[in-house]
Amino acid sequence: MKRNIELLTFFFLLLSLVGAGILLKSQTLAGGKAGKKTVSTTKPAAVGGHEDFTDMMNGIHFDFCCSLEALVIDPLGRKLGYDPIKKKRYDEIPRSGYGGPVRGSTPTEALNPPKEIEIVAAINGDYIIKVTGTKNGKYGIGVSTHNTARQSFDKLLAKDIPILPNIVHVYSVHYDSANLSATTVSGGFDGGGQRPKDVNKFLTYANPSDSQTDLPSGTTVFPLMIFYGNNAITSTFKASLNGVDVTSLFNPNPGSHETVNLLLSPGRNVLLLSTDGNLPSRIATDTDRLVFIVK
Repeated sequence: MKRNIELLTFFFLLLSLVGAGILLKSQTLAGGKAGKKTVSTTKPAAVGGHEDFTDMMNGIHFDFCCSLEALVIDPLGRKLGYDPIKKKRYDEIPRSGYGGPVRGSTPTEALNPPKEIEIVAAINGDYIIKVTGTKNGKYGIGVSTHNTARQSFDKLLAKDIPILPNIVHVYSVHYDSANLSATTVSGGFDGGGQRPKDVNKFLTYANPSDSQTDLPSGTTVFPLMIFYGNNAITSTFKASLNGVDVTSLFNPNPGSHETVNLLLSPGRNVLLLSTDGNLPSRIATDTDRLVFIVK
């Protein structure tokens, strides 16, 4: 899944220079239609009467495999990718694209094609990644980042995660062009309730993606995907399900994540989770209440 970052960066930079402002079109998904291009309202700074394309060297590359479609939302709220539930394709991030890999696929990959997202001239901040299952299977996510100093950093975000059709998992990936090694991943849902900028980051979730989750009749297990923040004091972590202490099901460690299979009953199930965490001047508590309704 690892790519030659410098070669890819040079390729996009060359195309941008030749195109003089013409946006690269995203690769059309199989069975999808080309979406309307949204042109950025901001332009690279002008130097000597010419556009400065230096920022084109800042970039993020995501690899997805397999059994899914992917959608990325950048720090400005622009979307790129495909939502199979809404059957809608998004192409709002300039000079960037989503589709199958440029390289040839192996026979195995041809049956379950991997996907790639390339973001050129990436801006610093948090990127939300939504993956939607297209069949029963497992998936993985890798990220490669690079910057104007020709530095690069690769990280495996997820591996062998089970997913079902139309199930959505949400991640948040932080990008900082000045410190690529600080690339971090957390759950895209913070549970709500406390301050989003810090306290809510002690516990985050890739699944579920909302405070209430409706599940089909007969559901007995829910795979909770939980992330523990770097500043979480995990020795204080507590969890209860329907009033029963289930803390022992979890293995909390700062900066880690895990999948915990919760045993659910028909009807309403309430999961309460909490942990203390360190802020610059005090200790605060992140408390989340997640509801699972089995119809």
